[in-house]
Amino acid sequence: MKVTAKDIERWAGSREAQGELPRLVRRLAVQSGTVIEIAFPAGDSVSRPGWDGLILSKHGDPWVPAGRSAWEISVEAGVGAKANRDYKKRTEATDQGTRQQSTLIAVTARHWAKKAEWAATKRAEGDWQNVRAYDADDLEVWLESSPAIALAFAEEIELTGPGVESLARHWQTWASQCAPPISPSAFFADRREAKDRLIADVRGRIAGGRNGTYAIRADSAAEAAAFACAALLETEDLSDRALVVTGETGWRFVAGRPGQQIAIAARPEIAQRPAGNVLTIVPVAASDLPSGYGGKGGEGFQLELKRPSIHAFRDALIAIGIEESDARRLALATGRSWSVYRRRRAANPAIRSPEWLGIPEADALATLCLLGAWHGEKAADRAIVERLTGTPYESVERKLRRLAQSDDAPVVSIGKIWRAKAPLELLDLYADRLGATELDRFFEIVEAMLVAPDPILELEPDKRWMAQVYGKVRGESGLLFQAVFDALVKLAVRARDHEGLTTHNVGLRVERLVERLLQDADATRWLSLASYLSELAEAAPGAFLKAVETSLGRADAPVLRLFEESVSASSPLGGGAWFYADLLWALESLAWSPRWMSRVAAVLGQMSHVQLPNNAGNSPFNSLLGIFRSWLPQTAATLEQRIAVLDKLMSIEPDIAFQLMDRLLHRGPDVASPASKPNWREDNAGTAERPSGDEVYGILAAAADRMIAMANGNAHRVVRLVDKLTLLDDPRADRVLTMVGAFTGPDADDLERESIRNKLREQLHWHLSYGKNHPETALAPEQAARWRDLYDALSPQDPVVRNRWLFQNGRGDLPMEEPEDYREADRLREEWRLNALEQIVRNLGLEGVLRLADLSCDAFIVGRCLLHIVPERAALASWILGLDTDFGLGTSRASMIAGVLRFLPADETATFLRQVIRVGHERGWPAERFAAFLRLARDERLTWSLAEEWGQEVDSAYWRNVTPGLWGVDHTDREHAATKLLQAGRPVSALNALIDHSDDSSPELVLQALDTAMTRGEPDAKFPPSWHLARLIERLEAWDGMDQERLLQIEFQLIPAFHLDESSALTALTEAITSKPALFTELVCLIFRPERGERQSDSAPSDGERVAAENAWRLLHDCRRHPGSLDNGAIDPDACIRFVDETLALCRAADRSTMGEQTIGQILAHAPEGADGIWPGIPARDILDRPELAQMRRGFETGTYNKRGITSRAMDEGGNQERVLADRFRRYAIGLAATHPHLAESLERIARTYEHDAKRHDEDAALNRERY
Repeated sequence: MKVTAKDIERWAGSREAQGELPRLVRRLAVQSGTVIEIAFPAGDSVSRPGWDGLILSKHGDPWVPAGRSAWEISVEAGVGAKANRDYKKRTEATDQGTRQQSTLIAVTARHWAKKAEWAATKRAEGDWQNVRAYDADDLEVWLESSPAIALAFAEEIELTGPGVESLARHWQTWASQCAPPISPSAFFADRREAKDRLIADVRGRIAGGRNGTYAIRADSAAEAAAFACAALLETEDLSDRALVVTGETGWRFVAGRPGQQIAIAARPEIAQRPAGNVLTIVPVAASDLPSGYGGKGGEGFQLELKRPSIHAFRDALIAIGIEESDARRLALATGRSWSVYRRRRAANPAIRSPEWLGIPEADALATLCLLGAWHGEKAADRAIVERLTGTPYESVERKLRRLAQSDDAPVVSIGKIWRAKAPLELLDLYADRLGATELDRFFEIVEAMLVAPDPILELEPDKRWMAQVYGKVRGESGLLFQAVFDALVKLAVRARDHEGLTTHNVGLRVERLVERLLQDADATRWLSLASYLSELAEAAPGAFLKAVETSLGRADAPVLRLFEESVSASSPLGGGAWFYADLLWALESLAWSPRWMSRVAAVLGQMSHVQLPNNAGNSPFNSLLGIFRSWLPQTAATLEQRIAVLDKLMSIEPDIAFQLMDRLLHRGPDVASPASKPNWREDNAGTAERPSGDEVYGILAAAADRMIAMANGNAHRVVRLVDKLTLLDDPRADRVLTMVGAFTGPDADDLERESIRNKLREQLHWHLSYGKNHPETALAPEQAARWRDLYDALSPQDPVVRNRWLFQNGRGDLPMEEPEDYREADRLREEWRLNALEQIVRNLGLEGVLRLADLSCDAFIVGRCLLHIVPERAALASWILGLDTDFGLGTSRASMIAGVLRFLPADETATFLRQVIRVGHERGWPAERFAAFLRLARDERLTWSLAEEWGQEVDSAYWRNVTPGLWGVDHTDREHAATKLLQAGRPVSALNALIDHSDDSSPELVLQALDTAMTRGEPDAKFPPSWHLARLIERLEAWDGMDQERLLQIEFQLIPAFHLDESSALTALTEAITSKPALFTELVCLIFRPERGERQSDSAPSDGERVAAENAWRLLHDCRRHPGSLDNGAIDPDACIRFVDETLALCRAADRSTMGEQTIGQILAHAPEGADGIWPGIPARDILDRPELAQMRRGFETGTYNKRGITSRAMDEGGNQERVLADRFRRYAIGLAATHPHLAESLERIARTYEHDAKRHDEDAALNRERY
């Protein structure tokens, strides 16, 4: 294909030529690669004033001169006259200095016979550094040096050639075959890195002169070719050197153009004999073998295009115009494949039918169409496939492998897993081929699977997390189970769209199946199907709802066992099984349809009475709230329909309905999570847009009116409305305040008045204190006055009830503006409390104080204030003595007395306490009562002295029960308290008394407390946290008087108190086990039995033996200290080797040679890197390479794996982390192969293990991407 001068001149007369000729010249100029700066407007920009083009070139070429050049472009027929006008205008407008450093170039798309003469004449005038003229003949020659540009230009002027086309045309043809068309930005979603890598690789190949082939692997070969085109089109310098070869004859075109550098084969078979002078990009299908493109061998795949994630694909669909509510469903239906999307949305029927549908092996698709996915390693899965097909599994798999090798394959193989890539498309394509026999077998298989109880239910809730260990799992894979439920939904949804499915009554059969499964289901059936209720609901909404309603109506309500089992399984070892979650998601997905919304709301309202833990984010009420939420309703029902359902809910569940409206009429910010949506039904179609302001107001106004109507005469509901007064307009707020006024009458109940008054007080406090910062809701003065009048009128008649709010906690919001100074605010609150308490004493006496203490939440505050109301200390002491109390902690009266005693002035405390104690002695109080009284006093030396003063019994009883708070106590008193606690047989409490000052605590006392705590213990006492224990141990380790053997014993006994690998904080013990071979061997013997000699009794070990073995195992397992380590962190090689040799000898003598070696090997896995950058360093390297120490190397490998610890990764990350580790250990192995071959082999095994793990994680990631 050749563009001639006549073609160019003919084109010059077209309308688009004026704007496109500058673009053509610009592309030709840039293609040279020497341009540094360029300003060359084209298209609609050609009408701007100024030069048609300005270029700065570094070296120049035959067409673009070096330095600066100024261009004038024309398509006018009068070539000479136009050139003269342009020359005169530009010469006059340009200063001489610029002209003498620039070349003026006149370009015309016409034939110009006198161009050379004109240029020579102008050069002779000397106005410019140089003058050139180009016409259509020159453009023809220039285009010959740029085949890709020539091809694109030829297509633009409607000239075509055999076997080639431009990148732009190929991309446009591929992307526009569907509606809406695929945009480049959408196509690159989740593939930007792949695009950047392709561009970088192509640049590198061209720069290095490396032609050959570059294979791109995608879902289909056509998609791979389109990707290459779209990527290169984003880089003008590459796209101008590239074209697409669409047929064998195109290679002759490429071979005859030396300037051509990149060729994209439209299909892989075209690239079998490519031209040798270009880099050939070969598109291949994802099913092709990894040995090379087309499975023919060769260089392999240079780039693999994975399908985007479900979220990226959904967002890309939205970006090209798909409705947001439909985008995820379409992403699922297409399997996140642009090839499948293009086929399903194609306008051309020829594109809709894939080639693989016609191959003989396509009959295996019936199995995949019905089952969806299975795991080939599961015997039960294989048996089901055989039962469905009536043929051996190997035969089915053989056909699937053939299908997997087809272009744009319909199946995905991940390890041993088979699944449909785009299951809904597969059903649409294959539905009419499904026979009655296949469908009968399918429904028989599914029903047999689903009626079987889940074996996990045979275990107690606290053992279910170990179901795999106990073998209590289904024989079928979870993958197959999920796929079967998904298949039921797809069959039900698509039944009416396919004559074949309609003929076989597939929709009705799915509905009848769901009825049989759930209509009379017991609790076991509901629990067994708990994870799949969303699919059952979507498959047969009416049957599912009827089953739930029927179950709720039964006396035992079996469906509610889903909630009961969830609560009982919510313990740390309960497996976190929230059985009811999928039930709620099922109901949420049904609520999108106005047809089912009313019944769903009624069911959720009934279920909202079930008590759930406070941390349960999923709850029936939250699901119900989500359906009606004003700003984000999770339903397609209209406003009128939602209000009608709300009215119905009020009639059947009034309390739940009021609670719902209370939450709808929301104060402050709100947080919501999207509800579950149907996967295949379109019930949520068109719901992506947020509701209008009128719609939001409509539901809120309806809720407010109904709340007001339901609250009349109900104090609890009135309280909720008072909380929303500023959210209501004036007429509605007046109605609420009128209802409040009804409770001010003399016959109103004090407790009801109090509840309304408290809420009104909170509102007054907030608005008076902070309302000025929120002018949109600030109270007007007359409103505040009305509120305050109502507040006063609501005052309960009982002074205790009237004032107890002041003693609920230390805060207490006053019905007034709060001072900014917190000290003044505290003073005001205290003043109000004292006035209130004085009023109570004046009206009710001290009996009123007792009532207040009993009714308030914080009786301690009552006691503190009482000191100011009853200044006569003797009277107060007599009153306390007159109380019928044993001073037991936890009672309101004890708390009140503690408030009195702990806030007594220091100079009055001794007299007051002695007075009460003396009278108590006269009355014959037992020692326990004396001690209980003193426990209410301050934890200080005075209290402790009084306990001692009143005898040993009182003192012992006091220290047996007190839990002293020692904040601010000096270390002398702290040690005194610890000593007394030790004497009282409470060593753990003594330790807790010392932990905050471990650095200056007496080491003798610390030792005694630790020793006693471990030998005797203390029931119900909480051992100090490991961090504090470590500080106490450091205190003993730094003590010169500490017996080292005893220290080791203590640290060994303390191991259970440390978590995970925290036992490394036991420095003395860790150092000893890596420097004392006998101790190390003793620990090995505690853990492991003899290997060859006479074995000990097989009877169960004693508790002491078991604890010792567990401690020894943890100590050795957690050990990170390298044998031979010095204080400065260096390693003494001789000491290390000596320790290892002596330990091995002792372990052999103790018949624990194997486990001794392995344990040392695990410790050496923590060896540092060598000076040469290779791990491990010397001396571990030399020790581990000894030929006879194979078991030590085995332990070294185990320790290497274990020290990695817990890993985390994104769900679709794959095994990249493991590949990095494999590369690292292989590098170590290569570095040691010559000098340490045995160790090198161990390192190679570690590398291979990580490669195996990487593959496993890759398969998991691929499966996760398919699932989500």
